[in-house]
Amino acid sequence: MSDSGAHNIRTPDQQVRVFVSSTLQELADERAAVREAILQLHLAPVLFELGARPHPPRDLYRAYLDQSHIFIGIYWQKYGWVAPGETISGLEDEYRLSGDKPKLIYIKSPAPDREPRLKELLDRIRSDDTVSYKPFASATELRGLIENDLMLLLTERFDSHADRSLPTGTVTFLFTDIEGSTDLAQQYPDALPALLARHHAILHQALETHHGFVFQIIGDSFHVAFHTAPDAFNAALDAQRLLDQEDWAPAPIKVRMGINTGAAQTTSNEDRSGGYTGYSTLARVQRVMSTAYGGQVLLSNTSAELVRGELPSAVTLRDMGEHRLKGLLNLEHLWQIVVPDLPADFPPLDTLDVSPNNLPIQLTSFVGREREMAEAKQLLSTARLLTLIGPGGTGKTRLALQLSAELLPSFAKGAWLVELAPLTDPTLILQTIVSMFDLREIPNVPLINLVTDYLLTKHLLLVLDNCEHLIEACGQLIDHLLRACPHLKVIASSREALGIAGEAIYRVPSLSLPDSAQLTPEALTRCESVQLFIERAVAIQPHFVLNVRNAPAIAQICQRLDGIPLALELAAARIPIFSPEQIALRLDDRFRLLTGGSRTALPRQQTLRALIDWSYDLLSESERVLLRRLSVFAGGWTYAAAEAIGSDLDVLNSLTHLVNKSLVVTDESTEAGEARYRLLETIRQYARDR
Repeated sequence: MSDSGAHNIRTPDQQVRVFVSSTLQELADERAAVREAILQLHLAPVLFELGARPHPPRDLYRAYLDQSHIFIGIYWQKYGWVAPGETISGLEDEYRLSGDKPKLIYIKSPAPDREPRLKELLDRIRSDDTVSYKPFASATELRGLIENDLMLLLTERFDSHADRSLPTGTVTFLFTDIEGSTDLAQQYPDALPALLARHHAILHQALETHHGFVFQIIGDSFHVAFHTAPDAFNAALDAQRLLDQEDWAPAPIKVRMGINTGAAQTTSNEDRSGGYTGYSTLARVQRVMSTAYGGQVLLSNTSAELVRGELPSAVTLRDMGEHRLKGLLNLEHLWQIVVPDLPADFPPLDTLDVSPNNLPIQLTSFVGREREMAEAKQLLSTARLLTLIGPGGTGKTRLALQLSAELLPSFAKGAWLVELAPLTDPTLILQTIVSMFDLREIPNVPLINLVTDYLLTKHLLLVLDNCEHLIEACGQLIDHLLRACPHLKVIASSREALGIAGEAIYRVPSLSLPDSAQLTPEALTRCESVQLFIERAVAIQPHFVLNVRNAPAIAQICQRLDGIPLALELAAARIPIFSPEQIALRLDDRFRLLTGGSRTALPRQQTLRALIDWSYDLLSESERVLLRRLSVFAGGWTYAAAEAIGSDLDVLNSLTHLVNKSLVVTDESTEAGEARYRLLETIRQYARDR
């Protein structure tokens, strides 16, 4: 660090090196304990057992410090010897020269005779907020502290990512997890810290070699991002080889791994996601990994296609077939890495293919909704009927399907979807259920009895989608089935609640909207409505990107469309012919602009106007008149204001029905204790045009 001669001194190993600074005689027992702790974790201790005090040759300890990765300082009462011609002791000099290395500082107490200069040094150390500073009373306690702190420190990277760009856009993720780690913790509590530390060191070695970015570690699970699929593939292969070659004792460490490639955006490191958003991509790699066994590496079909032409010599991909993974509606074609020097034969994959269901495969990603999923699950855990309500296009159906897929393992007889949107006759509901379960009709036996007998003892989840136009018949049927079938649970989606006993109601909100004060691309990617718009736009126009120029326009689109998923998808469909700026300018005529939805969708989901027509046509005439009149309020209104413009109407009942049917939003009470109401901008513009 000072002159060139110092750099010729080399430590005799290539392990992670831990420099230990302390006085010698008064802390002899502690130094021995520290050495044992470091060796236990398969790290290299750097201690000056001879000649450490009095002051060692400066070039020597400077060179050793320069080549060490971690600094440990142990202090008690002595400040240490100050060599002739020096103004500070070697103890303080070592601390100063530790630079920006991770520092673990341990102070022994009590210390009734602590020297004044050591007190001054410790005061300066305490003021350094980058230092870990802990007291201890014995060598045994110190060893435990150091083992735990070093193991935690090893979960962090020693080099900064600041000088390398994190992968974003299309990212390949590698997730890992130790198989049976809970059992290991119970059977080998004393040995587990050393096993985990070695596991962490091996993974870091393989991941660093192949340019991986460890963006999150949860327990023993690593979440890693790569710019390319081959890098992730080779990192997983090297890691499994190193893990297989390790002489584990007292128990082997078996790690399962999963790889998936897809759309993802970087976020703040403080974000709960660990640094990335892209629910579909991250959820898929998590499920792929969870399906594997210890020692097995599985790839999604997307990643497999990207590495197929770059496989190392003697390495092949084994076709594991298509599988339904927990929480995912789409089937996933899985592939296993097979290499001669590693185990290749494992039990059948633990997937959901044995769970009966008729849930449709989704062809687009499920974006955001982490909070809604958690809240809906909580409600259904204590209720047997959960009704998802909200305006048209807010994603009630998609949320119901995703929720059903994630809950599928909890129901022995599966999850079954009854699509009610195409039905116009209430009597066809039972007929649809009979056909779905392939039940054979019996002469003179009512269909309700046939369905009830079939469901009587089954642990089953029934999903009734789009109940609003058959609301009374759906309510009566569900009420009967829940009373007769004790193990049945029901998820219903509707624009209004069913209004029966035991119903838990969850109002599905729009996707989260961007903050007008934070319109940077980085801030916008944390917003669900923006994520959906970008993902759908990229699916249509692969080269589309969110950037500084178009960020304000995309934020405006999401805000003016109220975060309604279907409206955002229809807007994204215009990306091939309009820029985001042009789309934003045309939103004053949104019902003309937002057409051309999927040809396979229901007619009412192909245009924004048709979507709201469906709700409007279900209103009574009094409700329609009031809705049109309420559109004059751009900033919301009070009940008194509604009465003023509807003096000839039954405002109380009509407004209540508009709220219940998800067309009017009730805001929190004002300071005066008076509730306020408002229309989503899209609903207001529709009602104004009528």
